[in-house]
Amino acid sequence: MFLAFFLGFAIKVPMFPFHTWLPDATCRRPPPVGDPGGVLLKMGTYGFIRFSLLSFPQATLEAVPWM
Repeated sequence: MFLAFFLGFAIKVPMFPFHTWLPDATCRRPPPVGDPGGVLLKMGTYGFIRFSLLSFPQATLEAVPWM
């Protein structure tokens, strides 16, 4: 389960090598279109902390070295 959550949130953060183009695409959009992209970046980080870390503390400790 931790791996599934990690993969989903890694795509939204963006974490290397998942979606490294996302920050560039968000910055190059006009302001009304680019704003939801910034919210999604923050939601990915929130998901890591809220769901992955708190729901799977032991798996998180084991995965920290390769994250």
